[in-house]
Amino acid sequence: MNLNTPKQSSASPMPSGNDRLSTSTSSGTPPRSWAAVERVVLDLGLPHIAIARALDRSDDEAIWREYRCTHDEDGFLECLAALAGNYWTEQPHFRDPARSTGWRHALVVVPFLMPTHSWPVAVPSGDDRASAAAVVDELQQWAGAHQPARVVLGCVRYSDLCRWSPVSQREYLQLLARERPSLLMPLEAIPVELPGSLPQLAFAIASVRCWNATPQLPDPSEIGQHQWELLSRLAACLSYSQQCAVAPDHVLLPARLKDGVLAGLLMWIGALARNKLVRTWDLQPWGKDVWLLQLASGEKNARPAVIPLRLHQLGAGGLPALMAALAEQVGSPMRITETRLP
Repeated sequence: MNLNTPKQSSASPMPSGNDRLSTSTSSGTPPRSWAAVERVVLDLGLPHIAIARALDRSDDEAIWREYRCTHDEDGFLECLAALAGNYWTEQPHFRDPARSTGWRHALVVVPFLMPTHSWPVAVPSGDDRASAAAVVDELQQWAGAHQPARVVLGCVRYSDLCRWSPVSQREYLQLLARERPSLLMPLEAIPVELPGSLPQLAFAIASVRCWNATPQLPDPSEIGQHQWELLSRLAACLSYSQQCAVAPDHVLLPARLKDGVLAGLLMWIGALARNKLVRTWDLQPWGKDVWLLQLASGEKNARPAVIPLRLHQLGAGGLPALMAALAEQVGSPMRITETRLP
C-alpha cells in the first residue's frame, strides 16, 4: 500500500471557494443551489445623520418623527443633545479668499439661583457694567486663549429655557456665532407655573469655539483656587445685571448646556428641599420629549409648581438623576407613569 496516495471517494469532491464563485450555468445564471438575494437592508443605527439634516433645515417635526421610529431612545437623546448644542462654521482666510478656517462652536451656560426679592436699587450704571465686564475676561481665561468665548449680557430663566426646541437651541448658538441676525423659532407652548415664593433658576448664556476641533472645557478638579474666584466674580456680575443678591455658592461653573441644565436643576431642587419649600412631587409625561414635574408645598389652597423637563436638554440620564435626587431629598413621588410619544 502506498501511504502517499490518498483514498479516492465515490462522491464527487466539493469545489473550493473560488470554484464555487466561478460556477455558473451556460445561460450565465447561478445554479439552483444558490439563494437569490432580492434586497439587502443595512440598519446602521446612525441617528446623528437624520438629526443633523433636520437641524440644518430647522425642522423640529422631522426630529421627533425619527425619535418615534428609533430603537435606541437613550442613544437618540444623547445624540440630539450633543448636536443641538454644537455648530460648525467656516471663516474665509484673511489673505487668501479661496482658503477657509473651520470653527466648532459649543453652547455653554452658567447656572445660578435668583432669590425671590430684588434689590431696591437703581438700574446698574455704566461704571457698574464696565466693572462687571471683567467677568468676560475671567471666562476667557477659564476656557483658554485658543478657545475664544462670547457672552450674552442678558440671562435666560429656566421657565423660558425649557421652552426651547432643538432648533431654537441651535439658532441661539448660531446667533452667538454671528451666523444669524435674530431668532426665528418661537418659544414652544408648554405649561409652566412657578410661584413667586420660590427662587428661580436662571442661566447666563455663552459660546466657546475652537479651531478644527470640538471645544474642550476645563476639568473642575483642575481649577483649584481659581474656581472660587471665578464663582465670586460671576456672582458679582449677575447681582448687578439681575438686581438681586446672587450668592457665590448659588452659582455653578460654566458647562455645556446639557450638563449645565441638569446641574442647575439639581442645585435648585436641593435649595427647595433644604428650605422646606416642597413636600410632595409628581412627574408625568406631557408629549414629545416633555415631562412635567409638579412640586407641592403642602400649604392649603396653594397651587403646585409645574416645571417642564426637556429630554433633549437633559440627555438620557438626566431624568433618572432628577428622580433620584427628589426621592432622596423630598420623598417618594405620588405617582409615576411611563409612556412613549403620542
